[in-house]
Amino acid sequence: MYKVNVTDNATGNSIITLNTTGNLPDGVTPVPTVLAASVVVGTLIAELQTFDMTIASVSTKNNKAIAASISVTSIATSATNTALKANGVHVTNVVNVTFEKFVRNVTLANGTAPATVINTFNFYPSTGAVTAKTGNVLEYAIRATAPATAPLAGATVTDAVPTFTTYVPNSTLLNGITVAGDSATSPLAAGLAIDDNAARAAAAAATGNIAAGGVAVVTFQVTVQ
Repeated sequence: MYKVNVTDNATGNSIITLNTTGNLPDGVTPVPTVLAASVVVGTLIAELQTFDMTIASVSTKNNKAIAASISVTSIATSATNTALKANGVHVTNVVNVTFEKFVRNVTLANGTAPATVINTFNFYPSTGAVTAKTGNVLEYAIRATAPATAPLAGATVTDAVPTFTTYVPNSTLLNGITVAGDSATSPLAAGLAIDDNAARAAAAAATGNIAAGGVAVVTFQVTVQ
């Protein structure tokens, strides 16, 4: 067995020296072997990787007079490259996307005005006092509206099936058209790509693009337990 000793003078250019010694067979004289390498200060000795960052759960900004932004702080750990050593703050502008959610009782229509007509049916907001009982089918509508001056790309909607309800298989529609990946489980649970294309082929994947001022509407149904 051989033993390898590694030393580092930790000042200026680091000199890493490897001395190999060990128990050799009888009659053999050990000869130290020295391997030296000069490492310039600031040289990265590591695995270098890149990554993508996704910003989620931005929520809704209702006051249009206030410019929205997200501040993301990145921290570098280089001790020698001052350009990387300081923390960096990156500001990302956030457009004012409007999300609205409505509901209607499919089995027993009820609710208080004002109603919003979606796909020819009256839907009501959370204040619309829609009621339901066991066995009733409820239909939810989520409406996303892009700002008038900025299109959206990569738009997705995620929503959970309400407590004490069961998802109605294959009931999700985007702009009145069936969506890709719908089954016994709501495709909204994992995030559904949306767009404002009213001519999309049935069950085809959405592009995620919504034109400036465009609207995408997702509807799905559940049964009350």
